[in-house]
Amino acid sequence: MVACWQIWIWRNKTIFEDEFQRLTNHIYMILKMVEDIDKYTQHFFNLSQTLHFYLTKIDILKKKMHMEELIYQFSLNKNVIST
Repeated sequence: MVACWQIWIWRNKTIFEDEFQRLTNHIYMILKMVEDIDKYTQHFFNLSQTLHFYLTKIDILKKKMHMEELIYQFSLNKNVIST
């Protein structure tokens, strides 16, 4: 897919841009592009996993804080009832 896209770009530039000159190593350019896409996709995937991990931790902490607040409120109500 990347190769087709890049060849189409070069075709259009050759037709519509007078000063455009193709590089001599077409295969290297396409392979480099595929490598870069793969690298950045993997980086994005790792960031996504890390973000999910921290959001899960934050959610757990919020629930824990909420439970602590409920326990505290319950203890206040219990003291009011017992006095």
